[in-house]
Amino acid sequence: MNISIFTATGHYNLGDELILLQEYEVLREIYKNANFYIFTYDKKSSLLEENKTHISRNGEGQGVRYIKYFPNNIKKKPFKNIKYLWKNIKTIYKSDLVVIGWGWLIYESEVQSSSSPIMQWKFRVFLAKFFRKKIVYLSVWINTSNPKKIKYLFTGKKTKVSVRDKKSQQILDKIWIKSIILTDPVFNLKPENKTKIPLSSERRGAGGEVWISLRKWYLKNEQDFIKQIILYLSKAWYKIVFLSHSIHQKDPLANDYLFLKDIAKKYNIEITGSISDTLKAYKKLDYVIGMRFHSLVLSIVYNIPFLALSYWQKTEELLLDFDYKFKLNSRELEFEDFIKKFSDLTQANNSLFDFWAKIDKIRQDYKVNITKLLKNGLE
Repeated sequence: MNISIFTATGHYNLGDELILLQEYEVLREIYKNANFYIFTYDKKSSLLEENKTHISRNGEGQGVRYIKYFPNNIKKKPFKNIKYLWKNIKTIYKSDLVVIGWGWLIYESEVQSSSSPIMQWKFRVFLAKFFRKKIVYLSVWINTSNPKKIKYLFTGKKTKVSVRDKKSQQILDKIWIKSIILTDPVFNLKPENKTKIPLSSERRGAGGEVWISLRKWYLKNEQDFIKQIILYLSKAWYKIVFLSHSIHQKDPLANDYLFLKDIAKKYNIEITGSISDTLKAYKKLDYVIGMRFHSLVLSIVYNIPFLALSYWQKTEELLLDFDYKFKLNSRELEFEDFIKKFSDLTQANNSLFDFWAKIDKIRQDYKVNITKLLKNGLE
């Protein structure tokens, strides 16, 4: 069996690469003897090894192959894109199942340089429908002011749809597309050496390490606020480290490292330089101040006390799902609000950050729902 996977992978974004990694593990468990074709803009961004092979009972190996997305830097590489186009068509043609998701895929615009990808998705879906392939959307985010523009993507008897949030589901409801809500697959991550109690009582409120994940453009009075955070935490004897969740190679507005490196140099603050280093950091954190969606998810997975600077519907829904009170609106917050919330965070009882029971329930529901979705999609 051949399965093609389309995700947002290939832009050195930790969340997207973790999504792909967990997606592969889930699909591999369900389809043990399948070959996987993963579409990407840059395979070096992936946390999943190419040619990773699963040996079936009959001794045959089923592996992983990466396929370059079309279009991919078409203005600078027009001839290579002819090759990419042919490879895209050929791979979809020989696939038995086309999986699209997870993540922020179907949108008209975002505060960064990337243009709307809707036309690209229409092209890929056209090929899958033309070759009469089964299409399954897994936990996608959707943002459009005109749902009719995207209706083609989700129609057809061989198409099954799941979305990540209620807003996306409401958009599809307007065009009479049925969908289920499927939570973020990164909750399936099972980190090694996870500590049940995240921070010892001796260290709470008396220093420690604070790791900060910020995203450009969404923070009120951005530069002044970051400076105030640094000075406040330094005076309280906290060690500060910046977490680079996205190191986009072509889009400076989506590159956390470029955003924070000059600030880090000015104040002699450590900053992670790769998404692998950022992921490793979550094994040893005391506190997280996070804006990135998957910074919050990883804090939950690792049972780390965190202060969320919520900037979008997706982060707000996540925090509501966990009934989490240590949060601020990044677009409206004042520094006095930050001081109060962070102080409350450091003095809170550790039991407030024991997310294990909730995560176990999420994983159980996830496994049931995704199995039903995929199996129905193949009937």
